[in-house]
Amino acid sequence: MSEEKKPKPKKRRARGTGGAYQVARGKWRAFKELPNEDGSKSRRWVSGTSRADVEAKLELLVPVDWAAVRAAEDEAAAIAEQEDRERRRREFETVDAAATQYIASAGKLSVKTRSQYEWLRNRHLGDLASMHASEVTVSDIQRRYQEMRDAGLSDSAVSALHALLKKSFDIAKPYAMHNPARDVSLPKKEVRRNDQGVDDEGLVRLQEALTDDPLRASWELALRLGIRPSERLGLTWDRIDLDGGRLHIRGQQQRVALKLDDGKPLGDVYLPWPKTARGDRVIGLPDDIAELLRTYYKDTRQEVYDRDVAGEFEAQQQRQRERIDRAVRSGIVPGGAKNTPHPLPDNLVFLRPPGPRREIVGAPLDHSSDQRLWKALVKRAGLPEMARYGARHGVATRAFQRIGTGEGSALKVSEILGHHSPAFTLRTYVGALDSITDEFGKTL
Repeated sequence: MSEEKKPKPKKRRARGTGGAYQVARGKWRAFKELPNEDGSKSRRWVSGTSRADVEAKLELLVPVDWAAVRAAEDEAAAIAEQEDRERRRREFETVDAAATQYIASAGKLSVKTRSQYEWLRNRHLGDLASMHASEVTVSDIQRRYQEMRDAGLSDSAVSALHALLKKSFDIAKPYAMHNPARDVSLPKKEVRRNDQGVDDEGLVRLQEALTDDPLRASWELALRLGIRPSERLGLTWDRIDLDGGRLHIRGQQQRVALKLDDGKPLGDVYLPWPKTARGDRVIGLPDDIAELLRTYYKDTRQEVYDRDVAGEFEAQQQRQRERIDRAVRSGIVPGGAKNTPHPLPDNLVFLRPPGPRREIVGAPLDHSSDQRLWKALVKRAGLPEMARYGARHGVATRAFQRIGTGEGSALKVSEILGHHSPAFTLRTYVGALDSITDEFGKTL
């Protein structure tokens, strides 16, 4: 009797797989459930010409070890981050290098702000300039700010350096690297007292020293109307109504210290917009100053005529225009009609007086010459050294002494000076408060 064959045990399907089945045209199909990265499952379908073909393909579908994948990705990201840090460490070896990179890459900075940042980077980084960006601490920055204050620099200069350092460290310290400048709290601004402004006695002595000064009209505008030096040097004849006694303050002459590719600064340029929105203002012109301006106009007409005939100033304007174009193309100064500086116009009011330092007859009065002449005037008057802003400070102080320091008074003085707000006027020019308080105390 033949031995009866035992049936082979039926192979069970793996968990998560679908049995192979035949579909139209003789093909076979099956699926396997595989885990996704988020923990859910999805079916992966395979097809073949036979059941064995489909089952072989199912064996090849191996679940992904997502934990291992995530670990590998994290390791790769950490390596890339470390390499990026090392690269940036090489690029930004010092704070000076980081500040240079920020100034060069910041496209929205105005000409004046960019020039101020360059000035701060060149002169007032101090020991921070040579320090590596990753080694600077909060105490290092605070010590530098205090050194600036001890050297007599203004609160505005310290605030500007603070803004520059914050932006520079953002470039030099990416990702988890810390920005120490953002942990520094600027000390409360000290109230500035009128210890260097032109008081009543100083005004009299300066006016006595102006008797034969060819720029007497310019100095009277500074001493009695408090016009900024940049506004006074940027004043053009079309902004003055001598008959109506009105003076429209708008444009300004600025010295831009930003250097071009030849290593030379851009120099004096004309900005046809005011320092602040409220700097565009119209103020009354006293009759005696209007008469001084009429006389000055007559006295300088021949010089302007000789200058225009010679064509030297026109050639200088063209050279400056070419330098400005180069600065815009290289990104040193912003472009656009509202941002690009202009060469000094040919109708500026005040000209450089005759002397050995004047290269061109009828050349416009620039900041260097104006500051030198102011120092000479102060010395002739027998007064201690003071900045040109001392004239503006004195105007504000005398105004507060005459009309008080109420809210309406501050608004009026702020409008005359072209400040952005009355609060800034009160905070900055409070030298009059001491004397007002003293006088009030004597009446009690």
